[in-house]
Amino acid sequence: MSNKSFWTSLSSGDKGEAYCMDLFNYMKSSGHLRDWTKVPHFVYQHLKIDGENDFVWELSRGITKGVEAKDLAGGKDGRAYSTGVIEVWKDDDKKIRAGWWKATELGILDYLFFVNEFDKTIYVFKTRELKSWIENNNPYLTRCDDGNKNDKGWITKFGWKDKDKGFFKAFKKENDTWTNVK
Repeated sequence: MSNKSFWTSLSSGDKGEAYCMDLFNYMKSSGHLRDWTKVPHFVYQHLKIDGENDFVWELSRGITKGVEAKDLAGGKDGRAYSTGVIEVWKDDDKKIRAGWWKATELGILDYLFFVNEFDKTIYVFKTRELKSWIENNNPYLTRCDDGNKNDKGWITKFGWKDKDKGFFKAFKKENDTWTNVK
């Protein structure tokens, strides 16, 4: 029987968000980001989406970008996974798109930050490119295998640095300094 639920997933997501916020503060202090803010999920209820996105970045000249953090295990039993995953459909019948998908269609989500818990690397993907790849390539869909009893949706896998799927950059913190991972 599963011991994971929506609430344990939320706790994991909070850890991923905190890791991203540390990166955003570093980016702001080094001049790569003008400012950022955490967005309460209820802000997007009127758009009929479930809380996407987590952050809004302010770039130069008033340009803003929506950012969503996703926390992934990245490995199990001491072995790293070669792929990350993203939810494509929220329901068994494949009728309800994932929140990130809907937010991308609405033009309010620009980047997904996948926090790989296994190697403590953040992989950044452009949402429009990832969505386009899924739409145009009809990738294999599978069920999430993390034991969460609330999961009913469908996911697809992607390589951590697959440029054709929207990979943009990767970051890792070493000795209190964030660096780009090549």
